[in-house]
Amino acid sequence: FLARDVPPLGARSYRLVSAPAPAGQPTTGAVIENQAYRVTVDPSRMGVPSIVDKATGRELVDSGSPYTLGEFLRVIETSARRKLTSKGTWDTAVRTSLDHNSTDLPKPVLEIERVRTVAPPRIRRSPAGASVLFIGSSPGVPRVEFEVRLWDQIPRVDFIARMRKPAASSEIAEALYFAFPFRAAPPSFSYDRALGWVNPAHDMLPGSAPEWFVASNAVNVSGAGDSFTLATPDAPLVTFGDVVRCRWPRSFSPPARGTVFSYVYNNYWLTNFPAGQEGGDFEWRYSLTTAPTARARIGEEARHPFTAVIAPVATPSPAPIEIDSTHVRLVTLRRAPYGDGYLIRLAEDSGQRGEALVRLPGLKAHSAHLASTHGEPLLPLPLAGGAVRVPLSPYGQVTLLVR
Repeated sequence: FLARDVPPLGARSYRLVSAPAPAGQPTTGAVIENQAYRVTVDPSRMGVPSIVDKATGRELVDSGSPYTLGEFLRVIETSARRKLTSKGTWDTAVRTSLDHNSTDLPKPVLEIERVRTVAPPRIRRSPAGASVLFIGSSPGVPRVEFEVRLWDQIPRVDFIARMRKPAASSEIAEALYFAFPFRAAPPSFSYDRALGWVNPAHDMLPGSAPEWFVASNAVNVSGAGDSFTLATPDAPLVTFGDVVRCRWPRSFSPPARGTVFSYVYNNYWLTNFPAGQEGGDFEWRYSLTTAPTARARIGEEARHPFTAVIAPVATPSPAPIEIDSTHVRLVTLRRAPYGDGYLIRLAEDSGQRGEALVRLPGLKAHSAHLASTHGEPLLPLPLAGGAVRVPLSPYGQVTLLVR
């Protein structure tokens, strides 16, 4: 079911009662949709070949890409096998630039292994939304599941990838990805960090590694008036435009296509890790939105979802704070280390200079100060009607001390 209008930092109670099971049986067809998106599947392919934004009528998936949205890829090296000494020392195994950061070594020959479907996609509809489940297999991974979920009234597409994978031999170099080809031309890529968004085409220092990137919560692809934000709470590594081929470039060159590859793991480098690759059951979650105001929030929401607890019904209490701004988010709310009061840390996420109106209905505040990160008061701020206006610089963070 959908929990609506839950107050900020608060709770809402729902009573569970016995009732007939709602409709949710598997159905035939190739389309699921909600108010925001229409998802079309192809029974012969793993992943999603088409998502249409119903508000604009625009296609989100790059039809010219060889991959579908969310398609699983296993990349293996076929140019050679690792030949370790009896002690397993890594230096004797170096043979291509896959193993060592060197432009003098020959480039590896990589094979991209695709997944084939082993059963028709299973579509399920319920009062809360709809989902479609793909089940597939590849030579190196016997079972891969990919589920797409749409929720009623929520402008977001959720993806869940599950995998049962055997352990890999130490002789085989492999990497695994999920491809997300977005229709953006020419594409511009960025990924979020603690203090804003990084565009690798012009925001990186010389000498940085430009072949893969680490996102805190999400990545964004924009171009031709479109903007796609993909939350990656379980897999922080991403590549843009292609899988990692260990070319070790000196700078990032934007690719022609707007494809994001979620780089879930590899066993390329032997310096600090076992040469093989452990097996087991794995799961990765992703969320996609085209809503421009959700770019900064979808990653946080995916990483910190609602928590459900079974408890007696209680009278709702007011939220401790409310932030009246579409581009400012709460980072921290905690007790102040000195005296009575609370520290509130805010972050500006859109690159705009301005202010946020912070209401304090649950704190009963009588004073507010801009403070140091340790909670030392620096500058008093006017407090009127239980609210305070807090100035913020682009991508800046401020700490507010409320007593």
